[in-house]
Amino acid sequence: IGLLIPSLQRCGHRHQRMSALNLLGADLIDLFDTYDAWQEGLVGRMHVDMRMQLIKLGAFLSPVGMATWDHWKMTRDEEFREWFETEVYGGVPST
Repeated sequence: IGLLIPSLQRCGHRHQRMSALNLLGADLIDLFDTYDAWQEGLVGRMHVDMRMQLIKLGAFLSPVGMATWDHWKMTRDEEFREWFETEVYGGVPST
């Protein structure tokens, strides 16, 4: 049993990491949709600002958050990527 516990802990850690990646990915998708709606004049800037306030709380500064952004950023244009990275990281994040 002692040999199984470390492997179970690693499995649990992997599950937690995947859950965090999925949650942060959902946050990004919501931001993408809201940002696009704002650009099209469908919602006010306040909706983008509210989402960015949550994102700026720090989750995207963690290794999991940075990995999530790295995975999703190629789905966005250069203008959005520069805006997001400036807002969250103060520029291009170092990974």
